[in-house]
Formats: sequence, C-alpha cells, structure tokens
Amino acid sequence: EVEATVREMPGVGDVTVQAVPSGPGKELCAYVVGEADAEAVKAWVAERKPSYMVPAFVVNLESIPRNVNGKVDRRALPSPDASSLRAEYVQPRNETEEKICKVFENVLNVEKVGIDDDFIRLCGDSLKAIRALADIRREMPGFDITPADLMRYHTPRLIAEHTRSAAGLECLYSFEEGCPLPDGMRNLYEIIKEHPAAHYNRPFLFTSESWKKADDAVDAVRRLVEAHPILRARINEREDGPWLSFDGPVDIEVVNADPADSKDDFVRDFDIFGGELCRFQVHEWEGAVSLLMDAHHIVFDGVSFVPMAMDLACAINGIGIPIDDGVLRAASYEVSSRGRTRYNRSKALAERAVIGCAVDFLEERPCERVFGDYEGSFSTPRDEIIECVKRNDTSVTAFFATALEYAFKNISGKDKCLFFITEDGRGHMDLSGSVGMYAKGFPAAVAIRERSPAKVLQKMTDHVMASMTYDEYPYWELRRYMDVESVVRLQYAHFTGMDADIVDKVPFDVEPLIRSGYRPLTDLWMRVSDDGDGYSLQIYASERYDDAVLSEVAEEFDKAVAFLT
Repeated sequence: EVEATVREMPGVGDVTVQAVPSGPGKELCAYVVGEADAEAVKAWVAERKPSYMVPAFVVNLESIPRNVNGKVDRRALPSPDASSLRAEYVQPRNETEEKICKVFENVLNVEKVGIDDDFIRLCGDSLKAIRALADIRREMPGFDITPADLMRYHTPRLIAEHTRSAAGLECLYSFEEGCPLPDGMRNLYEIIKEHPAAHYNRPFLFTSESWKKADDAVDAVRRLVEAHPILRARINEREDGPWLSFDGPVDIEVVNADPADSKDDFVRDFDIFGGELCRFQVHEWEGAVSLLMDAHHIVFDGVSFVPMAMDLACAINGIGIPIDDGVLRAASYEVSSRGRTRYNRSKALAERAVIGCAVDFLEERPCERVFGDYEGSFSTPRDEIIECVKRNDTSVTAFFATALEYAFKNISGKDKCLFFITEDGRGHMDLSGSVGMYAKGFPAAVAIRERSPAKVLQKMTDHVMASMTYDEYPYWELRRYMDVESVVRLQYAHFTGMDADIVDKVPFDVEPLIRSGYRPLTDLWMRVSDDGDGYSLQIYASERYDDAVLSEVAEEFDKAVAFLT
C-alpha cells in the first residue's frame, strides 16, 4: 500500500518500497525515480496512511534496478544514509516534553534529542523501550504510558500529546461492576452460540532466559493478568444481554515436563458461558523455563499480541504496567453511540448494502472435515494491480472486494452477492495498546448490473471508505434485526500482530501454536496478503464447502482480478 501511495504522487515516475536494516530492526525505504524529494514523499504518505507506513528513508534513483525476470533487484539497491533519521531539532515546549527528551538522551546515549526525534529510528529496541518506560514513570509518577504508546508514537511530541488526550476519557463502567461485551466480542459470542462445539484458541509458547525458575514466570504472568483484566474475564448471560465480569480466578499450573509433550493436551476447548477465557501453564524442564498461554479468540484478536508481549516483557523486567481499561472504554463508547448520528449513518450504510443481496449464493457441498484451506497467489503481477488501484483512485481493499463481487457473480449468476469485510475496529478509542477482541466486520455488496467495471469499482470504493469511517452499527445487531448471516468474509491483511518485524522487537522467543480441527469464524474466510512480490490468497472453509468449492472460488477470484486490471 505504501508503494501504491507513493506511485500516485505527482513527479514520481517509478518506485519500489523495501524494508531495510536499521539499528536493531528494519525500516521502510522508498526508492524513487523522479523529481519528488524525500520530505515531500514522506509528507505525501503521512497525509494518506498511518504513521508506521511513512518511509524512514527516501532514496532518489535514475532507474529501479531489475533482474532478467523484470522483478526488482533488491541486492542492487543502494543502502540509505542512516544519518538522515535525525529530525531537525525542535526544542521542548513544556515540562512533559522536556522530561521525555531527557529520558531518550540517557537511554539511547545521544545528544540533544528534540521533540520530533524518533525513538525507533535512533536505534531504540524493546529492551531500551523498557528502560525508557521505567525512567519516564520515575520522572513523572502517574504518567499513563504503555509500551504500545512508545512503540506507536515514537517521538516526545506525540507521546506527550497522546497521553494528555487519553487522560480525560471517562468510562461508564468499572472492573468492579463489569460491562457489556464490546461489539467485537458480542459479534463472536453470537456466532459461537450457534456453533458451541467449535473452538477458537489463540495459543503461544514463550521461552525466556530471564526466567531462572518457575516462580519467575508465575510472577510475570500474575503481573500481566493484573494489568490486563480482560485475561481473567468471564461472560455471564443477563436479561439485558451478555455481561463481562473481571473477578474470575486465574489458575497457573506448574509442571515438570517438556512443553512439546504437553501442548496438545493444554490447547483445548474453552467454555465461554461462564468459564475461564485464558489459561497458563509454566514448564520447568532440563534447566529451562517456558510458558504456555492459551486465550480464547473472544478476548484476544490478532492485534492483541503486540501489547500483550510488550507488557510481558515489562513484567519480566520488573517494570510497572498501567491497567489496560480498553474493554471498558470500548463498551462505553459503543453504548453511548447507540442512536446517535454516527451510529445511524453506519446503520444506513449497512442496510443499504444488505438490501437485495444474495446470501447463500455458493452451491453447498458438505464434506466430513471440519476445516479446509487453500493457499495460492494471484497470477496478475503486483505492479499491474497497484497501477489499477492508482488509475481508479481506490484502495487495495476496495479493489479486491470488487474483484470478489465479480467472482461470485460468475460462479452463481447472482448480481449482488453479500460478503463482509473485516477491519481491526480499534480506531475510535485508540485501542492500540489494549488486549481484547475489537475486530469488526461490515457488509460489502454492490450490484454489478450493466455498469462498467470502473463504475462498479468506484461504488465499492465509496462504500468501503464510508463503512470504515462509520463502523458503529455492529454485526450482531444487523444479524438479529435483518436476519443476515455472514457466510463469506474478506480480509486484506497488510498488518498482523505476529509479523516478523514485530516478533523481532519482543525480547523472548515466541512460537504460535496451531490446533487441528479449527473451524473458521464464518463458512468461507478469505485473506489477501501482500508479500512484497505479489498478492497471495488464503481461504479457510467450514464443513459446508468441499475443496472443489475452494478451488472454484480461488480460480474465479483470480480471473476477476485480471479482468479489473
């Protein structure tokens, strides 16, 4: 998406964006052919994309080196100038910014840090982040900063501004009284009620050299759970709907066994109707200590890994962790929005998309297996897809959503086929540092009729952008009041919590575990990913569709992408 955004910029003839080594990790570098200078390129991307997508480096070239196959020759690209990472010095404007700048100077061992200098780009890593957090909290007691704040906002200016703005938020609920399920959790809860035998585990195996004995890991887990009450939550049915309580016990089992021999038994079903939603098991074996963690998906979405892992690092190193009240703030925001302007706009968008749609448009071909999957790549080159996105002034998500609409029409003969697009749902309350299930889905369907492909793409673009802006109307309400089922879901995954660059920032080894027999959240889950050289497709299916259906959907999806480009 970054490359496509730069390519749209006036004065850019060609571009490739690569991840290049920088300090302990990697940074994005835009190699640009054309007249656009570095600051203009960064400003252009910053206006259109999140901050983590803005290239740290911009290198101007006469041409992009390519190999005999026409692909970018990464080895021929020059290394960027690391000294360009220092921002022009801007002095602190208040005491808070001054103290944060001083902490950066001490921890990073650099001189004269300004409020726009970037912690990560000055070679800050996860261990230095923990030291910085400790120093900031010591200098400013009560200053509510989390590891996610530091890793997301990076500069003294943004850290100070973010923390001030978050401090004034009020919650309608407390951990003592509990709260209703936020919409992301409620959506999944309603699905599970119809498929109680299905399991949605998010298991991990952690190993750390800092744990010398089992008690070290047990203490770290207790501190982690204390900071993230969602990990000790229970769900209870009340007359007004499901309710979260946060007073459940957390059992941490300690065993003297190889975790490799225990993980299959450890990862098992959860009872979401009043039972625990997260469990831990500490292993002490042959001089090493490791931790098995298994969380139900209803309290742990894909983005939750980063704040959880960073706070576990703080717990290991004895650093205080602020209480994560994201679940309370999310519930408060969503309850408060009911019936208001944004909610009504979101509802209207959803209803407009659903009306006149075909829902069960795929031929049902049941099979005995619980889980089926397909993996492949789109045959259309990445550059051609990006060029089409640029030419039609759309987004990658809207492009693939339009292609999927065409694919389903070719398969079923139906003119308007309903599917749902998944988004992370964390924007309105800034839940980037929270553990929980906040992902949401909104309906996407556009009648093709006799419209031109460009017109269909434009209508889908308008709908996707509006639905991502106004996402207050939840799937569970749409499902209940309009009798709509989410049979198919599409996710464009440009970022997930387990990306390699994120895992590199965690100061311990992590192994995500997989439980066999997993049933997807919907009958057909489709995930499009960008691997840098092309777009790939993964399809996960329930027992409702056999492998022939998956192959047919993948083939028609690929044809539709080629048709649109």
